[in-house]
Amino acid sequence: AILATNTSSLSVTEMASKLKNPERVVGFHFFNPVAILPLLEIVRGEQTDDASLATAFGVARKLKKTAVLVKDAPAFVVNRILTRFMG
Repeated sequence: AILATNTSSLSVTEMASKLKNPERVVGFHFFNPVAILPLLEIVRGEQTDDASLATAFGVARKLKKTAVLVKDAPAFVVNRILTRFMG
């Protein structure tokens, strides 16, 4: 089992650090409206293991989402790009 958080800006690594099994924590950032937008950012924390990532990508496929792996950094990828355009 994995623990997935839908945070759009909090550190997955920081959240996982307080847990017994931080290697099983991933970020699972959907975009609104979730039913329409296909993109899903999967965030790998510093301790997230390969098995947890594989599970996360498997869930994304079952949900018919286009998943991209992103680094655990403030605002992840899409929100960082969006803030540049919005000034």
